[in-house]
Amino acid sequence: MADAEEIARLLGLEPDPRFVARYRPRYNVAPTDEHWIVRASPDATHRELVPAQWGAPKNKGAPILTRIENARARTMLQDPRAGHRCLVPADGFFEWTGEKGDRRPVWFHRPDDATGRGDLVLLGALCTEWKDGFHFSILTTPANEVVAPVHDRMPVIVPTKDATRFLTTTDDRELASMLRPAPRDALVAREVSHRVNVVGNDDPECLAPPERSSKEPPSKKGQMRLF
Repeated sequence: MADAEEIARLLGLEPDPRFVARYRPRYNVAPTDEHWIVRASPDATHRELVPAQWGAPKNKGAPILTRIENARARTMLQDPRAGHRCLVPADGFFEWTGEKGDRRPVWFHRPDDATGRGDLVLLGALCTEWKDGFHFSILTTPANEVVAPVHDRMPVIVPTKDATRFLTTTDDRELASMLRPAPRDALVAREVSHRVNVVGNDDPECLAPPERSSKEPPSKKGQMRLF
């Protein structure tokens, strides 16, 4: 997303001047980078956008991804008043396929978002507040039919209409219904530029078509990490 006001509008939020001033479009977010998350306010009266770090240095033990089957994750998700639930707004996410030395990035995004604009992909996540600010870990589920040919896991995808419910519900069944693989029609996939393989590349060209196309269908062989 190139426009801060548009992101706030899609999330049903009033544009926060601090968010507008600090926001810049990202095309290749990597672990330990800062990104914006949506969380319920401490008094649970509204939602707010706050900056947070994706994971943390390894010696601090904050994971970048957390399986929903993880017992600690279940405990953190159980009580919305604890403030751990959050959402990571994005245009999509990357996964890699192919043999070592030929890692081909695949971009998963909304069907109506092939140009990088349209409805947001809201990734379910857990956040914690440390002395240096918020840190988040993206929740993952078993992959759906679209992601499975490339990887056996995928992020939790929360529909925009369910954003407030995800952050605030106290109903275990309702929460569980949002922690499932996304429907098949929620995402489409296409290969993108190998520029994504270099963390320092963070520009619109990352979403360009691949420099060389492969005639082989995506395969689980040689699957890489999420994002």
